[in-house]
Amino acid sequence: MQASVLTDAFVRDNLMGPNAVLMVEELCDGFLPTDTRHVCDLGCGSGLTSIWLAEHIRGSVCACDLWNTAEANQAQFDELGLGQRVHAVQADALALPFTSGTFDALVSVDSYNYFGRQSGVIDRVVACVQPGSPVLLAVPGLVRPLDDQMMEVFGVSWTREQMEYLWTANQWHDLLSQSAEVRIDHIGAMACFEQAWADWLACDNDHARGDCAAMRAGADSLMNLIAIRLTRK
Repeated sequence: MQASVLTDAFVRDNLMGPNAVLMVEELCDGFLPTDTRHVCDLGCGSGLTSIWLAEHIRGSVCACDLWNTAEANQAQFDELGLGQRVHAVQADALALPFTSGTFDALVSVDSYNYFGRQSGVIDRVVACVQPGSPVLLAVPGLVRPLDDQMMEVFGVSWTREQMEYLWTANQWHDLLSQSAEVRIDHIGAMACFEQAWADWLACDNDHARGDCAAMRAGADSLMNLIAIRLTRK
């Protein structure tokens, strides 16, 4: 079996928040078939999750992100020898350039909460996914709806505007249950929360250092990571 390119050093150098490799591994366990033919990795960031997917399915990966350019991500995939199976696309999640039923799976890690909190968005996103296929989302979350008391802790590092992107599992269930395009299979807290955050806070960059203050103030007891596992109807 070929060794993974996702070494500890490589992952650490490419993290943009809590360890996305741990998140995608837990999210997909038992829900993403290894014989998946074409998966969309929506909001892939620097491509860590796309690389993990390429190492765990037999098919190809479309690494789609709005902010990271396709050229930069594709260059990294090519350098790692994955260019034939991982294809980078730069696109807005609300205007995806894919035809109906292009993919037989969609995965999104630490991204969907930034654009998917309005009614109807999930319907637009899953239009490119074949019926019966898994739609797997992992997002940062809260243990209860955001309030002023919580902001006293979060405000050490983050603004209220930033924290309003985070919802509880129940809030996600209420929103997604309105859709006629997906079936909710499971929504709940992820076990990797503590380790995923520890890996991020250990990184040597200003963003991680800035997050440390809130976590030391008790933010870790108010937050979680949420797995949202759906099936396209």
